[in-house]
Amino acid sequence: MKNIFYNLFYILLGALIIMAPTFYNGFPLVYSDTGTYINSGMKGFVPNDRPALYGLFIKATSLGFSLWLVVFMQCLILSYILWLVFKLIVKNDQVKYTFILVLVFLTAFTSIGWYAGQIMPDIFTPICILSMGLLLFYKEIKSINTLVVSGIFIFSTGVHFSNIIIALLLLFTVFIFVKVKRSYFIMTFSLLVLSLLSVGIINYSIEKKFRMSKSGSVFIMGRLIDSGVLKTFLQDKCPTQDYELCACKDSLPRNSREFLWYDSSPLQKMGGWDNPSGEFSEIIFDVFKSPKHGMIFIGNSLSSSFSQLFQNEIGSGLISEWYEQKGSPPYDAIATYFPNQLNSYLISRQNKNIWRQGLNFDLINTINYLLLIGSMLFVILIFHQKTIWNNISQATKYLLIICVLGIIINAIVTATLANIYDRLQARVSWMLILSVLLVIVGNYKIIAVPIKGKINYLFK
Repeated sequence: MKNIFYNLFYILLGALIIMAPTFYNGFPLVYSDTGTYINSGMKGFVPNDRPALYGLFIKATSLGFSLWLVVFMQCLILSYILWLVFKLIVKNDQVKYTFILVLVFLTAFTSIGWYAGQIMPDIFTPICILSMGLLLFYKEIKSINTLVVSGIFIFSTGVHFSNIIIALLLLFTVFIFVKVKRSYFIMTFSLLVLSLLSVGIINYSIEKKFRMSKSGSVFIMGRLIDSGVLKTFLQDKCPTQDYELCACKDSLPRNSREFLWYDSSPLQKMGGWDNPSGEFSEIIFDVFKSPKHGMIFIGNSLSSSFSQLFQNEIGSGLISEWYEQKGSPPYDAIATYFPNQLNSYLISRQNKNIWRQGLNFDLINTINYLLLIGSMLFVILIFHQKTIWNNISQATKYLLIICVLGIIINAIVTATLANIYDRLQARVSWMLILSVLLVIVGNYKIIAVPIKGKINYLFK
C-alpha cells in the first residue's frame, strides 16, 4: 500500500509539472480545431474529418464543468506512462528525483507541456508510441500496469486517424528490424485492431453507420494538390477520361488548405464534407495505379517527410487574434458549453490578457532546437560507438529505438497524408531529448569511460 501511494504521489506531481505552461497561460491552450472537438463531444456527433473519441473524452473528463480537468487528465496519463518508463530504466533509488528533474527540464525547454496543455489530441501521439514500447519490450511491468497501459494504448491510438497509421507502421517496423517476443507482438497488434474497431463501433453508436471515416479520401486529395500530382494527373488524363474535376483542372486550389476549407473549392461543389464525391476515391486509385504519377507522389512524399523532421517550432498555431473573437470555433464552443470559463479564456496570455501580455516562443524555440541538434548528434555517437551501444542496458536501447522510429514514422505519415507543419512534428520531437537524457542518466558510467578516454587521447 505504501508503494501505491508513493507511485501516485510522484505521478500526480509529474502531471502538475507538465501543466506548468498551462498555468503560465492562465487557461488550457486552444487551437483552431479545438471548437470542433468540443462540439463533437458535447453534441454527440462524428466530425467529418476526425474520430469522435477525443470529443467524448472532453465531455467525460470535463464533467461539463471545466476544461482544466481535461488538461489535467491528459497530463496525468502522460505522467503515468513516463513514470513506468523511468522505473524500468533508472534502476536505483534515485528514480523519483530523476523523474522530477527530467520533467522540469523537459517542461522548461521542450514542447511537452505546450501539447499536453492543449485541448487537442496531439499529446496522445507520443503517449501512443511510448505505451506501445512498454507493451512490446518491458516484461517487468506488473500485470495491473499492463492492463492500464493496454487501455491507454487503445484510446490514444483511436483519438486520431494518423495515430492508427503511425502505430501500425511502427509495430511492423519494430517487428521486422528488432527482436520482439512474438506473443507481445500479437498482443499489441490485437490491441491495435481493437482500437480500430472501437472507432467504428463509436461511429455506429452515434450515427448507425459502421465506418472508420466519413471522408478519408478528401484529405488524400488535398495532399495530391500540395504535391502537384493532381494537376499533372488531370492534365495527362482529362483528354481521355471524363472526370468531373477536369472542368477545373486549370483553376485548382493552390494548396490543400484552400481545397479543404474554402467555399469556392471543388470539394464544396462536389458534395462537400458531408457527402464527398465518389470520384475522389476513383481518382486516388487511378493515381496510384499509374506508374508515373505514383512515383511522383512517392518522390514528393520522401522529400516532404525529410523536411517534416525539421519542423519543430513550439507554439505553432497557438498565437492568433482570431481566438478571442466571437465566431472563432474555440470562442463559440467555450461560450456555449463552458460559459463560466469564458472570461478566464479571454484573459489568458494566449488572448493577450488584460495587460496585453501574449505568448512568446522565441527563447524556448532556440533552446529546443539546440537540444534537438545535440540529442541527434549524441544518438549518432552512441550508435557509432559500439563500446557504448553494446554495454548500455537493453531497456535503454528499446526506449531509444521506439522513440527514434516513432519520430521518423510520424514525419512520414503526417507529411504524406497531411502536410508539412510544425505542430505535427513538434508534438513528438521532445521524445528524442527524453530518450537521450534517460540514456545518460541510466548509463552514465558506461558512456563516460570511452568519452573520457577519447578526451585524454586528444589532449595527452
